[in-house]
Amino acid sequence: MESITEKDIFLSDLNNGKAKETHLSAEKSKRSKLWRTFINIKTFAIIAGVANIPVYSASLLLSSQLTSIEKHFGISSSKSAGLISANEIGFLITVLPFGYVFKDSNKPFILAIANIGSAIACFVCTLPYFFLQVPETNQNWNATSASSLAPLLPCMNINASGHANSTCTTEKGETRSATAAYALIFIGMILGGICKAVRSPLIACYIDDNINKAYIGGYMSLMSACHVIGFVIAFTLGGYFSQIYVTLQDTYLTPMDSKW
Repeated sequence: MESITEKDIFLSDLNNGKAKETHLSAEKSKRSKLWRTFINIKTFAIIAGVANIPVYSASLLLSSQLTSIEKHFGISSSKSAGLISANEIGFLITVLPFGYVFKDSNKPFILAIANIGSAIACFVCTLPYFFLQVPETNQNWNATSASSLAPLLPCMNINASGHANSTCTTEKGETRSATAAYALIFIGMILGGICKAVRSPLIACYIDDNINKAYIGGYMSLMSACHVIGFVIAFTLGGYFSQIYVTLQDTYLTPMDSKW
């Protein structure tokens, strides 16, 4: 009698274990089905398109603020043109080699790294504002008196109270800061172009490899639409930011002032 009871207990435990395994497998199956509904090429196309918006709008946003950057860091207009072309230089130099090297790689993983690289590139472009010295502009400066006295006192800064302060001692420091600012922004734009070069061929290749060829036009149209949205956002934000005097101090200047 005792042996039968032990046998029944053993069979009962065995059945309970199988029931638990069946329940767990059913739960895993439900989760995998729910997960698979989002793991498809449509989700990839949407996420890639949204990620393209800030990537492609960054260079245009900088272009719209180029005059402000020139005045803020004292960069000449002849040099600032290189900042606009830096992004395209990085793109053109690397788009073909990267498209060939990464053609057989884990494309979503490479694209994720490219997104992180684009964020780092934008961060590098902002470093000059926080860490470099910039020329200070006296808001009460009289343009008439400045223009009349400048030829006579090339190394003097005439303030509103009529006092003259030597500026020749700080000229080298300001030139050094302008050069460092130009270099950092240039490096950031080059890096942004390189990361953009990684994205362009890999997105098209990954979509082409995972869908019916009849639908490739629709997916690529979605990518192009996201590019256009990025351009619109860049120019809209550029126009808005141009109306803001970026300073931590109170100012009486207006957007119509030449020192803005």
